[in-house]
Amino acid sequence: MLKVTLQSVGDALISTDAEGRVVFMNPVAEALTGWSAVEASGHPLEKVFQIIHEKTGEPAFNPVGRVLQEGVVLGLANHTALVSRGGKAIPIEDSAAPIKNPAGAVIGIVLVFHDVTEKRKVEDELSSSERRFRELTELSPSAIWINRDERIEHANPEGHRLVGATTAGELTGKSIYEIWHPDSHEKVRARLRAVAAGQVVHLSEETIIRLDGSLRQVEVSSAPVVDAQGPAVQCVVRDVTERMAIEQELRRSEAGYRTLFNSLIEGFCVIDVVFADDGHPVDYRFLEINPAFEAQTGLVNAQGKLMRDLAPDHETHWFEIYGKVALTGEAIRFVNEAKALHRWYDVRAYRVGGAGSSRVAILFNDISEARLAEEERMRMEARTTQAQRLESLGVLVAGVAHNFNNIMTVIMGTASIQEELGAEGDELEALKVIVHACERGRSLVSSLTHFARPTLAQQVSLEVNHLAAEVAGLVGNTTKRIEIIQDFAKEPLWITGDPGSLGSVIMNLCLNSLDAMPEGGALHIRTCVPRLGWVEVAVEDSGEGMTPEVLAHATEPFFTTKPVGKGTGLGLSMAHGVTQAHGGTLEISSTPGKGTQARIRLPRLLVSEPSAPAPGPPPSRMPLKVLLVDDEEEIRFVLTRMLRNAGIGQVHAVAAGQEALDTLRSGAVPDLVILDQHMPGLDGVQTLAQMRLSHPCLPVLIASGQPGIQEWDAFKQANVAVISKPFSLKEIEVKLAELGLPGRMS
Repeated sequence: MLKVTLQSVGDALISTDAEGRVVFMNPVAEALTGWSAVEASGHPLEKVFQIIHEKTGEPAFNPVGRVLQEGVVLGLANHTALVSRGGKAIPIEDSAAPIKNPAGAVIGIVLVFHDVTEKRKVEDELSSSERRFRELTELSPSAIWINRDERIEHANPEGHRLVGATTAGELTGKSIYEIWHPDSHEKVRARLRAVAAGQVVHLSEETIIRLDGSLRQVEVSSAPVVDAQGPAVQCVVRDVTERMAIEQELRRSEAGYRTLFNSLIEGFCVIDVVFADDGHPVDYRFLEINPAFEAQTGLVNAQGKLMRDLAPDHETHWFEIYGKVALTGEAIRFVNEAKALHRWYDVRAYRVGGAGSSRVAILFNDISEARLAEEERMRMEARTTQAQRLESLGVLVAGVAHNFNNIMTVIMGTASIQEELGAEGDELEALKVIVHACERGRSLVSSLTHFARPTLAQQVSLEVNHLAAEVAGLVGNTTKRIEIIQDFAKEPLWITGDPGSLGSVIMNLCLNSLDAMPEGGALHIRTCVPRLGWVEVAVEDSGEGMTPEVLAHATEPFFTTKPVGKGTGLGLSMAHGVTQAHGGTLEISSTPGKGTQARIRLPRLLVSEPSAPAPGPPPSRMPLKVLLVDDEEEIRFVLTRMLRNAGIGQVHAVAAGQEALDTLRSGAVPDLVILDQHMPGLDGVQTLAQMRLSHPCLPVLIASGQPGIQEWDAFKQANVAVISKPFSLKEIEVKLAELGLPGRMS
């Protein structure tokens, strides 16, 4: 049983006799020494059990001799290593004890030892770990405190420096609540409770009081530790006072920047240009946008999104522009017209982030108001220039119109007389053509003055549908290659105006449309109520249309795209002037290849159809005596014949205003004075004023070819009517009735 027990012991066991020779080895001893029990038997213990100093390799003290001599139990010195038979050094721990007989005499020794290689490894690792920990603690830039029972037990150099301690005694043993500011005590208690529960607390922001009374802001991480003295708390403390001051300043700066960023009236954004593998810019992402940018572009909630996702049809040249800025770092500035938004922007773009950065900052300054103001100024200058040209032209027209109307008066009057004399057949038709041509000439002269000095020959209530239908009928008789489409309002549309002038305007617009459709097409004439209080007449064609450049000058006098001899360039300018004189507007829109639309808008007369005036008493049928005053001999001759054909047998004609006054003073007072306005010496206004001094109720018919004379205040008085040259015999009779005088004799 003893042998079995010794063979089974986990430690190595060797026994000797009284001479120190080996008599027994168990298997563990055999394995460690490399000797078998048989081989070792009888050999001195020192030969089988060779030991050296583990660190130096020098032979170590062998306790066998002393144990045999003194009979005491001895242990090996520390760091002892057994050199096996194969030469391997194995660290061991052992003890040697004497074997005594019943009489107490030493008859041998027993040596017990075991391999401590793993123990040495653990000890070395622990030693290394402790060394590294010590080095880490001592060299750490963070303060490290070990707290036990809420007192500081240990602090590294940085832990001393943090609180301003120069020696360990100044800090060791202090209560942690002397170091932590009262405002942080609750945080400290919560942190300690968490650590006591086995938790690690990361980055608690607290405040400490240094030994000199100054305060520092710190971040604390705490963890539970256990050492030979029991549980403790390890605190790693980092001074963040400067960092927090910088962060606070950064937050203030960021807040200021954000306030400025959001309050800028200019649109501002930062984008990140996206490049393809070949270095070509293909998109950009919005990193930051301010409210003004959202308002100006309509791109709301665009931050973080790609432009192609927001607007798949976005023009790719913008990628090129901003990509160039990102690649070269060269800032750019340009004016961009956003046609879809009808806005203009002063755009500045520059790279941010230095070389290699793909970020570009873009500042949008909306200059639309300034741009529109500049365009309006240019339009005003153009209108002023045009007005000056029209003023000069008006002076010329006024002079030419008088003489031209006098000539047409002779022609029209003569034709009218011949027509009254009973011409028949071809002769009658020819006379009608002459009268119609003179009427057109009179209308042309009147229209010539409208764009320079817009006036209305007469203002009556007229129904627009009826006027438009008349024009449509005339146009339909003019050509068969154009389809005339009439689309009139169902209700009567009444306005106040000059039917002759407005009819000429609508006719002129229709004739322009016909010229624009040489190969045929469709002409639409429409009337409607575009909005309350207004009437619209629209003339639309499917013709060639106008380019924007041509359209911009369409209403300028003498501007025409027609060949020489095909147009004067006055049609649209006269139409514009007449429309303005009626308090309305003329709008023209056109698209090349798709036709032109002209819209006349006039103030609506919101009354029912004017009732016809009650018929007055028929004029008396008695012979009239007429005093005719005109400086043109041909006109005196023709008017005399026209008046006689109207049943007026007594006509006295004179060539000047003074002669007319002398005739009245002589006592020869007529029933009617027909007075020319434009005469040498006393003109019509002056002559009429002199007549009124002696004959305040004498009927006077002002006959003149001067434009706009109907509106002269001097002629707006009782017993005065105005007739524009040229005129027909029928028009004379109308004016006689207006003055209450009898017309043709029965």
